[in-house]
Amino acid sequence: HRRWRIHEAAVSNTTEPIRFAMGQFAEGRAAVEEDDTITVPCADVFAFAGSQRIDLIKVDIEGGEWPILTDARLAQLPVRVLVMEWHEHRCPHPSPRAYARDLLAAAGFAHQCHERSRFASNGLLWAWR
Repeated sequence: HRRWRIHEAAVSNTTEPIRFAMGQFAEGRAAVEEDDTITVPCADVFAFAGSQRIDLIKVDIEGGEWPILTDARLAQLPVRVLVMEWHEHRCPHPSPRAYARDLLAAAGFAHQCHERSRFASNGLLWAWR
């Protein structure tokens, strides 16, 4: 679509390049020590969004959501609707589902809908302001 732009970069809360696990296909994610890796550029989602109004953001980054969700700038992100898959991988809290819910509520996403997953290690969450 003429309004779309493609950026060949991972997304996080920093512009520091990240080590990315190779060969994971749909489970691609930021690497842990034992992974075969490549280094990829990273875009700071908060700087990238700036002050432009965003209707919808979809986040499915296999554990890479936690640096974004725990960033204080999430409350100022100009997005109306966020749909995300949360993951146990890299979660700094023992209950990833509750932690994601609480972080989004604290950032002003007062309305939320959780969908059950086939797996206990991840789930789908819709949140809107």
